[in-house]
Amino acid sequence: MPANVSPPIDSIGFKTVNNNLQVYVNTHDPNNATHYYRWDYTETWQFHAHDASDYITNDTIIVSRTAAQDIYQCWSNDISTNIELASSAKLSQDVIYQNPLLSIPSTSEKIEIRYSILLKQYAMTSAGYNYYSLLKQNTEQLGSIFDAQPSTLTGNIHCTTNSTIPVIGYVTAGAYAMKRIYIDRSQLPDSWITIYPYTCSVDTALYADPKAHGANEVQAILIPKYNPNVIIQALTHSGQIIGYTYTDHDCGDCSIRGTTVQPGFWINAPYDN
Repeated sequence: MPANVSPPIDSIGFKTVNNNLQVYVNTHDPNNATHYYRWDYTETWQFHAHDASDYITNDTIIVSRTAAQDIYQCWSNDISTNIELASSAKLSQDVIYQNPLLSIPSTSEKIEIRYSILLKQYAMTSAGYNYYSLLKQNTEQLGSIFDAQPSTLTGNIHCTTNSTIPVIGYVTAGAYAMKRIYIDRSQLPDSWITIYPYTCSVDTALYADPKAHGANEVQAILIPKYNPNVIIQALTHSGQIIGYTYTDHDCGDCSIRGTTVQPGFWINAPYDN
């Protein structure tokens, strides 16, 4: 099989479409020789918990969190699952312009603070492109009475001992192009508001709660080290701490859906695409 070398990715851009963030790619081959393209990508985004937790228990007392114990700011990632293809075979020039890659709802946590996409671009043969087109049709474009019927996939892999055994798959070879961009929240419409994935509320635990006949709610609810709550803020009266507010881990601990360790490639400066 030929080893296809992908031309460079010209740019990755984004625009707002129907209250969604649409990410697209631009590329071209000045030699007018590629014509068939495929992409996959890895997404990374910065997000935070619904409530910031300033305190933690050590099973004996409640103490302030250190920077290493912060669970408010996190990063998460995902990989592409759809098959993204485009062809310039019917055009006079080998140019792909604003080909859509993915769409992110305006309410998504992915674009709450800062979002990044690492895109890989592959040059395909016409046979490989046709295979992936059928695979996309069979896996992503079925479900209604108006969709096309499933097609037989014929790849370039076969069983060497029994030619009647169907084999699904396609092997390609070559070198891909790669590019990363960042999208900051400040680059998106001010009217877009992130919707948190959980319903969150904050409750109170007092050292001596008169409504509970003097029971020590802090001791019972928050002091045990392995408790289902995250301590948020201290409540004071006349300069003395009289209790704490708390919430559950879904709302106060971002690490259950990501990592508190900043990725090594992450760049914090804005507009550094």
